[in-house]
Formats: sequence, structure tokens, C-alpha cells
Amino acid sequence: MSSSQVNLKNYLIPLEEIKRATENFSQQRCIGGGGFGLVYKGQLSERWQNFIVAIKRLGPDSYQGEHEFRNEVEMISMFHHENIISFIGYCDEEHEMIIVYKYAVHGSLDRHLEDPNKMCHITWTQRLMICRGAARGLDYLHSGLGEHKRVIHRDVKSANVLLDDNFVAKVCDFGLSKFGARNLPNTEVFTKVAGTQFYVDPTYNESRILRKESDVYSFGVVMFEMLSGMLVYSERSIEDDRTEFLMNLVRRYDHNVVDKLIDPHMRDQIDSHSLDMFKEIAYQCISLNFTKRPTMDKVTERIQEALTIQDNVDTLILCATKYMGFSYGKPVAAFTIYKCLLHWKYLEAGRTSVVDRLLKLIDSAIKDQDNYDVMAYWLSNASNLLFLIYSGIKPDVSSIVSNGGGQTSLFRRITRVSTINLNTCFNFSTFIYIYIYIYIYIYIYIYIYIYIYIYIYIYIYS
Repeated sequence: MSSSQVNLKNYLIPLEEIKRATENFSQQRCIGGGGFGLVYKGQLSERWQNFIVAIKRLGPDSYQGEHEFRNEVEMISMFHHENIISFIGYCDEEHEMIIVYKYAVHGSLDRHLEDPNKMCHITWTQRLMICRGAARGLDYLHSGLGEHKRVIHRDVKSANVLLDDNFVAKVCDFGLSKFGARNLPNTEVFTKVAGTQFYVDPTYNESRILRKESDVYSFGVVMFEMLSGMLVYSERSIEDDRTEFLMNLVRRYDHNVVDKLIDPHMRDQIDSHSLDMFKEIAYQCISLNFTKRPTMDKVTERIQEALTIQDNVDTLILCATKYMGFSYGKPVAAFTIYKCLLHWKYLEAGRTSVVDRLLKLIDSAIKDQDNYDVMAYWLSNASNLLFLIYSGIKPDVSSIVSNGGGQTSLFRRITRVSTINLNTCFNFSTFIYIYIYIYIYIYIYIYIYIYIYIYIYIYIYS
């Protein structure tokens, strides 16, 4: 008896326990299904730590036969990674073929993609984190199983990415997966084509040669699903009335036009740098030349960079707006906000969409204030920030929105300054002018206030 067979015996779960957990495979316990069979939700007994589990019961007509069942059980019992679904056990009594996984609270990613009411609540930052997690899981399969082993998943798709209670991605379903030799420069397996239509690598489909790059292609499709908020087999039109499947649209149009595919629920959340980086690596993944596709560790790295950019942007906005200038009870000065900018290594001239958002939010905060002390704080903060942003970005355009005619209050003038679209930005002299202009008005107000106070004091006590 091999060591793997001995180890697998430790994972055996009696059929009686499975039936108890599923109420004898009750329809009420069924949470999904597909070509493989049905999935049930249940709770195991204390012997199995009372785990809430997903119980995958392969049907008699399943595309996964006994060989695939054994293959999946053997494979997943070896995996130990945060982004691979946790294997609890299996059952093969009375001709049953059952695999038990830890239950993923938020289900499969495709369920969210097919339901706009669910998908609209998943932010761009969360989508990046989900993609990063799934990429890490695939990278583990390709290169994390030791010197001589690699697994090619062979059926990467959004339905095979599960989300736990914290929306951490878990790669699942290894029934079609293949072992390969990692110590060879290129692991190639000549095999019958398997996978899911729309996700299958075209080069694999034509040559029947399975490579790890085939997984990379399929993952690129999932990335475009996340960007668009639609499943790959959904149809949409761009610029004309002709509706096409998602990947046809992605290939038909260039990077800029594809921006029109972005999920409208998150269009305003995405930083342009983060978006560009995400699109770039996604397009590389779906290259029809498999030699130009990146490795999964490179994909993970680039998604992490896109996430870092987005995180810094979100932090910047939060710092500027939390509790009217206070974050966790501490005042947020301009240098604190600028610190966020310094850590945002991809900040460049001409990329000012984040600055626009920041100024609009500062403007909104000022508008909501009746307290002159709070307003003065924001004006000081905004003016310092503008000066620091200029020093860090140095855009090469020099026009500024005209002030227009007529008398305006200090509040209206500052509002006009704070809502300027920085795509038209300022030259240095204009910044100095605004900087001095703001402080002159603040000091005039303070001077008038003190003068009136002294006058009243003298009048009363003289």
C-alpha cells in the first residue's frame, strides 16, 4: 500500500455521517450543481470539529468518473494554501463518490457575476484582492508543490473560484487537473481537450497540448469578467448595436475603447493607473501566442501593484475626508495627506483624476461646515496640499479656470479654487498666488474679528 493511500484513509468520512449532515441528501440542503453532480451544505459532527461543509456528490452521469474522482481526492489532499479550498475528506462507500470541502460562505464568483445586485457591492479594491488571491492559488499549483511537481488546473473559470466570509478567493474543482514535471523548462501534456467553453485556451484547443500557460489564458478571461462585471458568455455592445460575447469585444477593440466595458457600478472608484496596470496584464494573459503570456507569479505581482496603487488612493481620500479632517480622533494635516502621495510611486504628471476626487471631497466638506474654525482648518489644509501636490507632480500645463466677474464671498472663491479640474492644473506663480490669496483672506477675517472684539470691549468697559 502506497503512502498516499495510507494518508487518504485518514480523510475517509462514513456515508452515514454524510447522510446525517445533508439530511439524507435533502433538496433543501442542495446549494448548487453542474455537469459533475450536486453540492449540498451541511454540518459535520464533533469528530470533524463541527465544520460547516460543502459536500460534492458526483452523479452517475457526471463528467467526472471514478478516475477523475480519485485524481481530485489525491491532488487536493496534498494542497495546503490559503487560496486553495480546504479539503475535509471524502466518501466512496456503496458506489458513492463524495468530496467534502470547507464551506465558502459567499459561494462561487460566477454567482456574483450573473447577479448585478450582488456584483455592484463588490468594490474595485475587493475585485483586485479576489483576483490576487486566485492568482496566488494558481501560482501555488504551478510552482509551489516542490521541485518535481506541478499541477495544471485545466478548468480555470469564475465558477471554480469560491469566496469565503471575508471574500478571500479559493480555487476549487480539480477533477480535470493534471500533474506535470516542474523541473522541465516547459511542462507539456498531450491530452484530450477538457475545460469550459469560452475559458479554454485556443492554442490548447487546436493543438491538444496542455501547458501551464493554458491556465494563464483562462485566468485572463476571469480578469476581464471582473473588470466588466459580466460573465464571459454574456453579450453586450460597444459603439454600435451589434451585440457580442465579452471576449470578442475585448479582442475587437483596443485598450481605451475597452474602458467602456468597465462595470458602471465601480467606474468612479478606479484609479487610472490601477486600471491600466490591470488591463495590461489581463491582455498579456489572453495573448494568442502562449510564449508571450506571463507566469502566474508575475500576474500576482502585477495585480498586487495595481492593488497597492488603489489602496494608496483610497487612503488618501479617506485621510482627507474622515470626520471632517480628523481620522481616528487625530487631525489630518496636509503633510499627512502628502505622505500618502509620496508612497504612491506611480503618481505622474498628467494623471490627476485622484486629485480631482480629493478636491471635490474637500470642497464638499467645506460646504457642510458652519463652524469657521473647521472651515479655516480645511482652507489651510487644502492650500498646503495644493502646494505640495504641485511640488510632487509638476504638471506642464499652465492654464487655470477663470474666476469670472462680480463680487464673491471668501467661501465662494475658495470653493471655486477647490473644485478646479486639475487636468488643466496650475503653473508655479498661480499656486503661489492662490496660497497667498487664501491666507490673506484668513488673516483679514481674523483681524476684523479681533478689531470688533476690542472695540466692543472698550465700548462696554469705558
